[in-house]
Amino acid sequence: MSVYIIPIVSIVVGLAITDLAASFHRLLRKRDIVTWDWLVLLLALNLLLLILINWWFVYKINVDGAFESLWVFIPLIISFLLQYIWTASVLPDQIPPEGIDLKQYYAANSAYIWWSGFSVLLFGAFANATRLAASSASIDFLALITSPDVSKLLALSIITIFLAMIKKRAFHMLMIVLMLAVLLVDAALMNGKLIE
Repeated sequence: MSVYIIPIVSIVVGLAITDLAASFHRLLRKRDIVTWDWLVLLLALNLLLLILINWWFVYKINVDGAFESLWVFIPLIISFLLQYIWTASVLPDQIPPEGIDLKQYYAANSAYIWWSGFSVLLFGAFANATRLAASSASIDFLALITSPDVSKLLALSIITIFLAMIKKRAFHMLMIVLMLAVLLVDAALMNGKLIE
């Protein structure tokens, strides 16, 4: 069964990356009528890194058959489907003939973007908790939510709630830059060692 997990997850990851690349391509093609915003582009880069890190995480832990159970696999695939939605929300799907201002686009869509992120992180935490519970003889709820894989996602999901509710651009700038730093550290230290 575990040999089928990675291809299914890879299809969803591939769709998310393709959507992100296609949206960026549309922006580049219409660059004369696009008012660029570094914050939106940095968030798109962050989500690309997040997709790759999450795929790598699943690949590394699934070697031991971590997602063999259907009840463990379902939250995992839902979290990846939600990650596709989050990624697709960051860049505009269409560029109107009069052009688009990415700063205004982000301001108008930031609540949707960050509530999407909240759902990804919450389902990711749930997927990790079910994986840990399935591999344990007894279920200790406190141990599950305080495990590094779950608690990190729960903490990040709380931050996404603030990002969905607070409209201050300076707060968003700070959090998105910090998100990049966290993702880079996470990638470098995945599984307690540098990525091979």
